[in-house]
Amino acid sequence: MSESQLVDLVVVGHTSEKSVETLVRDILTLLNDHSAHLEFKLSDALLFNNGMVSIRDNIGTDEAQAISQKLSTLGVQCLLRPTLQIVPKDLETDDTSEAATYTCPACGHKQAKLKTSNIGRMDACEACGIVGERYQKKQRFQQVVQSESQRNDNDRAKRIREVLERAKLDEEAMLQQEARKHLGLAEKPDNIGIKIAGVVAAFSIAFGGLYYYNQPTPAELAQQAEIAAKAQADKEAAQSAALDKAVEKANAISEKLGNMPASEPSETTTAATPESAADTTAASETQITAALKADTQAPETPVAATEKKVQTDVSASAISEMEGQQLTPMRFQISQEEHTENRRRIQQLLKLDEVDLTETLITRTQEAYPRTLLLLDIAEWQLQQQKTENARQTIARIQQELTQTQDITQQALILGAISKAHLLLDEWEQGGKSLQQAIVKASELTPLAAQMNLLIRIANEQALFGNQIAARQVLESATTLSAKLPEGVEPRSSSFVQLASGYAMLTDFAEANKCLPKIEDSGKRQKLVEFIDKLQHRVEQVRAEYLQTAQTTPP
Repeated sequence: MSESQLVDLVVVGHTSEKSVETLVRDILTLLNDHSAHLEFKLSDALLFNNGMVSIRDNIGTDEAQAISQKLSTLGVQCLLRPTLQIVPKDLETDDTSEAATYTCPACGHKQAKLKTSNIGRMDACEACGIVGERYQKKQRFQQVVQSESQRNDNDRAKRIREVLERAKLDEEAMLQQEARKHLGLAEKPDNIGIKIAGVVAAFSIAFGGLYYYNQPTPAELAQQAEIAAKAQADKEAAQSAALDKAVEKANAISEKLGNMPASEPSETTTAATPESAADTTAASETQITAALKADTQAPETPVAATEKKVQTDVSASAISEMEGQQLTPMRFQISQEEHTENRRRIQQLLKLDEVDLTETLITRTQEAYPRTLLLLDIAEWQLQQQKTENARQTIARIQQELTQTQDITQQALILGAISKAHLLLDEWEQGGKSLQQAIVKASELTPLAAQMNLLIRIANEQALFGNQIAARQVLESATTLSAKLPEGVEPRSSSFVQLASGYAMLTDFAEANKCLPKIEDSGKRQKLVEFIDKLQHRVEQVRAEYLQTAQTTPP
């Protein structure tokens, strides 16, 4: 490179452990140039590392090398790029030197340059037909698009981090405030405190004088203490009796549900005609619609309300335990903890009314069904905020997820989520139809064990949605299929383990225990027994907590 050659100094990257902001500040100080133009260029170059940003243009080679050596002390790598210059050239020449040779940027083919290129005609490759100047311009445009896209992604990620951090700080402040209120340490204005202290002092002096002249006798004090102790004992006895009665009713209902006969498959089957199949599907859809409607209705009695809360609470914790014990397959390709964290972030962004930022979390989720669940959370929040039209648009996106996936398992699960979305809009018939479609979609799988396992998974998801009755109906369909499973340890053992886990998730331990003798794998059977026992203790604990809260909470 000659001494007279002008070059541009391009920053191509850095190895410094300092933040970009600190590194830019150090470079400005080193070059003794604090101009806003240079600061912007340095920030752009160091942030994206795309080797496209020149921080010094049209300078000599020696000067560029000197600056490059200075920047290398800060761990910044630079490149000297020749400056594009306009130089005069002869119009019509027969020069056959290297400068008169055109090299195609696409395929590398070399040919003589056009003599008329200086008057507007562009060189085109004789081998591939590519016009080099247009090709290079398109490449440059694509690089700029990629750079801007990366810049936009970084800006959005930065906004999300800032919003979540602000939400975390707000949440901690709120918890601290609640804790201070709980401890009686809430701050009060000083002037109010002084006024209250003055009033209290005045009343204390007045009542102190009255008490001094009207002190009760020792006998009166003893009588008052006896009356107070008796009243407290009566109150505790009444609360204990009410609690025992509520527990007794809850146990009776649980025993009644546990003793309900399971639907057994018919011993004789007949050839199904299209009309009978349609009638069966319509009848099943009607039953599912009724079950979904019953699931969304408020319980009629306090005991029923408590049982519904217990089932919902236990279902949420049971699914993680089932996966941890490998009783059921993983719900998603990502971990349950990662999905829970994504849902928590979505809720925080919605709470701050930053709905547009949720799109980043949704698109980052690769699998269709967990992505659908995040959209369902958004739709539910929009309905709570009376944004019905926005909620319908979000539900339309869920339906698009259904059409865009070809996986039968994902389609069946998404149909179950669409059923829940219809329930949010009080569209019972559509909800029942979608759930029935999910059941029918499961029948497309082969072998039979795969159908059964998918039905169980649909039931588990419905239980997590709070649709306990509908979940039971889907499990009954899986139970019917279980009678047709082929003999052998597998897949019978795994299928019955999943079926028993599904019933246990609904706190129907009687039905869960019926599956135990059908599990020939002793190891899996033992793990299932331990899971059911642990879940029963959890149910009793949660039920007692709810009942105690109901007894101590004033009506």
